[in-house]
Amino acid sequence: MTQILNRGAAAFFIVVLLYQLCSQQALSLALAILVIHGKPDHVHTYVVGIMKDNTIFCTGTVIAKRTILTAAHCVKGYESEIASHFTYSNEFELKACKDPECKSNQKKLVDGTFPGKDSKGPAYGCSFCYDDTTYLHDIGLLYLAEDADAAAIRPLPIDLNAFPRMSAIIGVEPLTFSGYGLANSNDTSTIGQRLMQDWPADRADDWTLYYKTNTKINPSDTNTCRGDSGGPALYNDIVLAITSNGDKTCTIGASTRVDSHLKWILSHLSAA
Repeated sequence: MTQILNRGAAAFFIVVLLYQLCSQQALSLALAILVIHGKPDHVHTYVVGIMKDNTIFCTGTVIAKRTILTAAHCVKGYESEIASHFTYSNEFELKACKDPECKSNQKKLVDGTFPGKDSKGPAYGCSFCYDDTTYLHDIGLLYLAEDADAAAIRPLPIDLNAFPRMSAIIGVEPLTFSGYGLANSNDTSTIGQRLMQDWPADRADDWTLYYKTNTKINPSDTNTCRGDSGGPALYNDIVLAITSNGDKTCTIGASTRVDSHLKWILSHLSAA
């Protein structure tokens, strides 16, 4: 037993020494191996990839026959391009959407909006405007040129009475995150496949949910990453939040709460 303990201590010492000698390389390797973002999502067909010039740009959720819920930063600054360059599709695989069949499955978008679109923004005293420096109120809508295919997509409506108490979920109940973002934060070729995974939010404030991975404790930890922006955080098929932002290594994330923005969302659904 003593020999086993001594060997264990020696092994631990070697690991610590190696880490101290090349901590930066070790950290990079850990991120490359451990930041993995989920399993194939064939379930949530109302989660769609938002394409810009046939390339995955963001993720969204079809919540009405002509409305997609997404992040404000997927809309702001691109208003003049939406009708001519933006499309959407709920195909599972959108990695390289260049062949004719893939292009034919893309549907047109015509416009979009976000909190404060018609104002001068937070710097001019707008209290309910999207702030692209802090990502506050990072929630937006994109409008479809024609009705979504109800059979293929089945929009997930926003139900005022369905939202659970957030205090009963935070840190307790796992949420299901879905999106077309990177499956590996170091490999841009992994973008464009709808993936899903479950993990809980760590904390919340009035407008945002926060979460982070902990690869030291759980090597299989996952998180959202580039391309997942605008995708849903789901709880029992309720869109609780919208993927907003995170750090460069995709280990810390933040999602905009839907319940805090319900009045704005419902008042801006497409009337078509």
